[in-house]
Amino acid sequence: MDYRKLLKKYEEQWHYLIVGCMTTLINYVLYFLLNFIGVHYILGNVLAWAGAVAFAYFANGAWVYRSTSQRSIREATAFVLSRLFSLGLETVCLAVMVEWAGMGEYLSKIIVGVIVVVVNYLTGLLVYKKGV
Repeated sequence: MDYRKLLKKYEEQWHYLIVGCMTTLINYVLYFLLNFIGVHYILGNVLAWAGAVAFAYFANGAWVYRSTSQRSIREATAFVLSRLFSLGLETVCLAVMVEWAGMGEYLSKIIVGVIVVVVNYLTGLLVYKKGV
C-alpha cells in the first residue's frame, strides 16, 4: 500500500488531528493550571476553552479546512457558536461525571475530550465548507 496516497486522501483529517491535538493540549494545560491554582473546575473549563478556541479558529481555517475566505466576523461567529455547542456538551458531561458519578476532574476532562473532538470536527465542516 502506498502510504503517500493514503495520507493525501485523508490529508484534511490528518491536519485536523494535528491541530486538534495542539488545541486539546492548549485546553488541558490551561485547565490543569487553572485547577491547580484553585479555580473552580467549571470556570477553569470555560477559560481553557476560550484560549483553545482562539487558537483553533485560525489554525483550522488556514490549515485544516483551507478556507480561502478572509477571516470574517460571520465566519468567526459561526465557529464560536459551533464551539459553544461543544462547550455546553463538554460542561454538562464534565459536571455529570464529577458531581453525579464521583469521577475525578482530570479523568473526566480527558474522557469528555474524546467526544468533543468528534463533535468539533463535524461542526467545523459546517463552518468552513459551505454546502456540507
